[in-house]
Amino acid sequence: MRPRTRTLATVGLLILAAVRAGAQDVTDQRGTRAAPGPIRLSLERLENGAPLPVSTGSPSSPRRPSFGRRVLGGVALGALGMVAGAIIGSHVAPSCNCDDPGMEGGIYGASVGLIGGAALGASVGW
Repeated sequence: MRPRTRTLATVGLLILAAVRAGAQDVTDQRGTRAAPGPIRLSLERLENGAPLPVSTGSPSSPRRPSFGRRVLGGVALGALGMVAGAIIGSHVAPSCNCDDPGMEGGIYGASVGLIGGAALGASVGW
């Protein structure tokens, strides 16, 4: 028998044994049945057709991110925006036939990306 077939047969037998075993009653050391848990009680209510209790808690309001998360988001997205802005700005800048083509566009793009990324990160609050 090939290893793959043997593995599939073993898994199949284990699943079959688990299905045939079924759910067993929980008993303590003296042999008395333990009290049913909340899941078992809910399942019994569903089987008997009784309605399940509905939570009456207040609807959760959206939470504002903490100050630390806002700072983290601003710093992280600001740095990411600065790098992306510098790359995009250097490629968009017209060629000047000089020593550092794209430098001016990269500086402008980095500053715009930094401001935009920091504002977005602080408002979202990573």
